[in-house]
Amino acid sequence: AYDLALMSKEALKDPVFCEIVAKTRFSRPKTNKQVAATYLQTNRLIRPGKFYYSKAIGMKTGYHSKAKRTFIGAARFEGRTLIVVLLGYADRNAIFSDAIKLFDAAFN
Repeated sequence: AYDLALMSKEALKDPVFCEIVAKTRFSRPKTNKQVAATYLQTNRLIRPGKFYYSKAIGMKTGYHSKAKRTFIGAARFEGRTLIVVLLGYADRNAIFSDAIKLFDAAFN
């Protein structure tokens, strides 16, 4: 988790990276090797709905057989940027709920 937080901290210094992870949808154009495709963001903190968090600025969801559901999230408020890394979740909703609780606690 610590290494993922450090990598995320560095990645957030790149404006192109920040632009990409903040999008709710990305359309990849057709190339000579791939068909066109549209990807939907699975980070529920930046999508409208139950877990929308206005301070969220993006990052990445994931899944691994040993780590289960994972989430790296970033949020910005009053000049502070926070990163949360959550690993080992079985419940997809709980990971976003806990991220919001951690962000709120840290911002307060």
